[in-house]
Amino acid sequence: MSLYNQTSSYTQFSAQEQRRFPRKLFRQQVSIGITGHSIMQGYTVDISAYGLSVLIPLALKVGEVCAVRFNVLIHGQTVRVAGMGKVMNCSCVGEGFRIGMQFKAQDPAVHDALTEFIA
Repeated sequence: MSLYNQTSSYTQFSAQEQRRFPRKLFRQQVSIGITGHSIMQGYTVDISAYGLSVLIPLALKVGEVCAVRFNVLIHGQTVRVAGMGKVMNCSCVGEGFRIGMQFKAQDPAVHDALTEFIA
């Protein structure tokens, strides 16, 4: 089973959770860059204006900061989101890991675009 296919069981569970900020189910390819490692590809699970959850093949340490890059379609326009994320949690899900990240030092224009996307 691929990482992408595993998102369906996770998203059914996560819809019952209570969050501080609204989240939106969001499945999109994401690139994660960690110092000293090659860039890895994964998939987003959900997103808020302040963070996102991703599925990737390797575990990351809580507190680790990494580069995050993905695209969002807003009003028919592709918006590239690129920035830094801090790992808030990491859990094993089958053959990969679900990583919860908080955006760090986010560009205000990107934050506004994500807020609009979530609404």
